[in-house]
Amino acid sequence: MEVAVTNYGCAILSIMVPDKAGKYANVVLGHDSIDHVINSPEPFLNTTIGRYGNRIAKGKFTLYGEEHELAVNNGPNSLHGGPTGFHARIWEATQLDESTVQFHYISEDGEEGFPGTLEVDMTYHIEEEANALTIEYRATTDKATVINLTNHASSISPE
Repeated sequence: MEVAVTNYGCAILSIMVPDKAGKYANVVLGHDSIDHVINSPEPFLNTTIGRYGNRIAKGKFTLYGEEHELAVNNGPNSLHGGPTGFHARIWEATQLDESTVQFHYISEDGEEGFPGTLEVDMTYHIEEEANALTIEYRATTDKATVINLTNHASSISPE
């Protein structure tokens, strides 16, 4: 298994796996270049989604009696963290070993309208024996906030 990623949105560029004959094929809908990642008509394709994966209706939520207004990008709604959510940010990358890369990002208080400074570590790790890719998220914040991190990878079946 081979995985190619970029620090722009922590996008997965390809996941190459062998078929029963040992021929490698990409099993994710990928991007041919960094320009395609940045200018994709599907801006969330294969990226890390946040601060909040899914829609927040009318771009507003109330937390402990305080209303927060978010950037909207899906009609009147905030989708997947807004127009410049985690999918459109450059993350700091560290190669921990030959099968692990960790990304780090600090989302400042008020970014896209979300409260609290949020520090996020996201790790891709290839589990060689299982021939699997694991994704781990860890986040801390300095005040109450909402968070729902995920990856928006889309798979395809190799021919």
